[in-house]
Amino acid sequence: MEKILEKCILEELKRAGYQKLNTKALYMFTQTTIAQIKTNCNILSSLTLHSMRSRSTLLDVMNLIKLTKIDYSNVYNRPTVKYEVEEEPKPIQFKSSISCSAEKFIHIYDFMPDFPPVHTFKKSFLKENRSEDKSEKVKQRIEQSLKTESSLLKIIACSKGLPKRINFLFD
Repeated sequence: MEKILEKCILEELKRAGYQKLNTKALYMFTQTTIAQIKTNCNILSSLTLHSMRSRSTLLDVMNLIKLTKIDYSNVYNRPTVKYEVEEEPKPIQFKSSISCSAEKFIHIYDFMPDFPPVHTFKKSFLKENRSEDKSEKVKQRIEQSLKTESSLLKIIACSKGLPKRINFLFD
């Protein structure tokens, strides 16, 4: 879109009589035009919302033209320009070595469906067979309780007494 906008800006500047243009000036002019277009789209969206509609109508566009006070008369006198349409290359279908008909296994018959491609199996989950060590869990729990107890004793030593609400049962 920016390339088309740059071509339109260059065309308008050429019509206005400019012979040369700095690339930085063209970039700034393009960015300013893009900002103006975005502002006009925001105004159009606001007009649509204030009229309590979900979509903009031609009436909203006409109101926008009146609000912006821009002369659009020379837009209709322009010759139409045909731009090349960029086509994306078609993606090549992936065929795994398993699903290729030339390398099918002998015991798989032709009427049976092909194997799915390899990427379906790449991220399959394998359940780990970790045996739980109960003694390790008990050891961790004891270490955590000792650490908590030492932290509590440090709090008591720093505050020179029991902090309020340390024992919520007797409060």
